[in-house]
Amino acid sequence: MGIGTSISREALVLHRTVAVGCPNQAVREPGRASGGHRSHCRSAASGSNVAGRRGHVQSLFPSRQKNRRGQEWKGVVSESQHEHQPVLVEPVLRLLDPCPGQVILDGTVGLGGHALALLPRVRPGGRYVGLDLDDAMLAEARSRLSATPESGVALFQANYAEFPKWLARVGLPRVDHMLLDLGVNSAQLADEARGFSFDRDGPLDMRFDRGQKQKAMDLVNALPEAELADLFYYNAQEGASRKIAKRICQARHVGRITTTLALARVVETVQASGEMRPGKTHPATRVFQALRIAVNRELDNLRAFLDQVCEHLRPGGKLAVISFHSLEDGIVKDFLRKAKAAGTMEELTRRPVIADPPERAANPRSRGAKLRVGRRLGN
Repeated sequence: MGIGTSISREALVLHRTVAVGCPNQAVREPGRASGGHRSHCRSAASGSNVAGRRGHVQSLFPSRQKNRRGQEWKGVVSESQHEHQPVLVEPVLRLLDPCPGQVILDGTVGLGGHALALLPRVRPGGRYVGLDLDDAMLAEARSRLSATPESGVALFQANYAEFPKWLARVGLPRVDHMLLDLGVNSAQLADEARGFSFDRDGPLDMRFDRGQKQKAMDLVNALPEAELADLFYYNAQEGASRKIAKRICQARHVGRITTTLALARVVETVQASGEMRPGKTHPATRVFQALRIAVNRELDNLRAFLDQVCEHLRPGGKLAVISFHSLEDGIVKDFLRKAKAAGTMEELTRRPVIADPPERAANPRSRGAKLRVGRRLGN
């Protein structure tokens, strides 16, 4: 499928598959228009005649403003964050406590930050298997890790939800430790060509795997209004999901929304009109999160990974997951509680571990990080 006027059936229902893991949501119909009437907003591909409304809809793209309180919105990326720093390294080392000769699976190796800290702990004789969907991040990790002494490192461009086949490829049915550092990293946010940040003008992309066809712009321009609202609500708990979806549909009647700033400015108008409560973060923060989750099927992949953990983690081995929003953390928490009840895992962190004040000050990305760790029981 190209980026043009068509979109796959999978994309049209993608929000339904990623929404399932939102636990205990209040009963709500985010996609239904006010007054109980079904929305009839069409996609940009529908060929709507908008000549008479062009001047009105163009007002949906104002210049970037402060929020209604006159405060500057907090951006996702600042200059100090361009050099990515791994989060919660000390707690990960302390709780996993790897030993020489052990095997670690890192499902989100990224730039190799955690790998550089963990590798010395499993040497000599240890092995480190790293996976990542992002080829650019993986290339950098490969460069960094190649400078470390001794072999035993295997890196693959792969989805961590499919980790068993990559372990089999290197002859490892089980490992001693597993690590996931979820979400997007600072280097990805800083690259405008990737389309993850509303602070930088670039194509509305958001793919971790650039070989994947579906982009964020495909969802934004093709999903019906009700489905966009559902996506924003269930993937990011966006309270103004219906109003934002309606404004996006109005804007795309003029033309496709294809850049990050174009989308961010549409969302800004919802807050500027008083239909969205002002906050400390940019009004498009949750919209971008929801789209990124949908494009990369992040919640589905996390569930698929966790479903296979116990089979491939040795008794006494440990699982560590770092998450950055409540949906991910809720899925991990639920998995550990159920595994504990089943007698297959022991929770080592009854409450998630968060960054201490010095780390939060030195690395702003760590402020939202939550680490949960469990230990495999049984034989």
